Amino acid sequence: CIFRPIAAGPRQGKTVLAQHSDIADPDTGGSYTVKKYDSDFVVVDGERRGSVTLRPLNPDFDPIVIRSADGDVRIVAELVRVLE
Repeated sequence: CIFRPIAAGPRQGKTVLAQHSDIADPDTGGSYTVKKYDSDFVVVDGERRGSVTLRPLNPDFDPIVIRSADGDVRIVAELVRVLE
């Protein structure tokens, strides 16, 4: 996989490399994942509320939902291309 750093701004619908302390790869125990980014946030009384859903491209896996109360997900990079 080839990634590029992702600047601040819209990430909606992009396939990203994400890191969060609550994500645990069942094989490696790592806290990184490659998923499609989907967010649903609103600002209420100056506070950001909502969630980020990291959706797998493989239907055999479940999406990862991270609510604002669970902490922030760190988007490390955007997927550019997969080499085969």
